[in-house]
Formats: sequence, C-alpha cells, structure tokens
Amino acid sequence: MAGEESSQLIVILDASPEHWVKLNETDEQSLTFTRCVENVCVFVNAFIMVNDQNRLAVIASHPLQNQFVYPTPSTSIDGARCELFAAVDKAIIDGLKELIKRLTVQDNLLTESCSSLMAGSLEKA
Repeated sequence: MAGEESSQLIVILDASPEHWVKLNETDEQSLTFTRCVENVCVFVNAFIMVNDQNRLAVIASHPLQNQFVYPTPSTSIDGARCELFAAVDKAIIDGLKELIKRLTVQDNLLTESCSSLMAGSLEKA
C-alpha cells in the first residue's frame, strides 16, 4: 500500500534443546519446538502480509551459538506472495535444522547449567 511506513520485526527463538526437553517433561500438553517454529512461521508471514515493505529478521539462540536464520544471503524474495511466504518458511526451518545439526555434535560439551545465549541474541538484534 502506498504511503504506509514499513516496520521491522526481529524474532529471537530459543533453540536450546535443554529448555525444550525440560518444558515437555513437566507438561505433556506444552508447546513442542516443532509447533513453536510452525507458529513463528505463521506469525512472520502475517507480518509480511500486512505490508510488502516490512522487514524481518529471525535469530536462533542456542547455548553454543546465536545465528541469523532469516534473512540469509541465499534467501531470494522475488516472485509472488505465496513464493515469498514459502521462501521465508524454508529459510527459517532450514536455518534451524542446519544450526541444530551442526551443534548437536558439540552437545556433549554442554553441562546441565548451560542456557541459551539470549543476551547475545538481543545484542545482534
């Protein structure tokens, strides 16, 4: 829409495996990580739908590393809206999978007292 100001949304997603395991151990009805990611994708797509000029960033916060999962250098935003929404979803999901897969090997280094690097994610934002 012409004349509307664009907005920027930065989503920080806690990708700490320990957090999600503890959450699901205490409450079987609690939100799973997969369901949370699906909900985040719906939310960010709605944000983009409001105004084509809106800008979005998604940061995954993990105990070993913080990483931008959207946008990425390989994310293309050309094309129709449906293609844009699919590209955003794919970039977020692929980025999270890659981060978790890469850092799972290092999980043996984690202790129970490890928490996500949320402060570092806020600094990146």
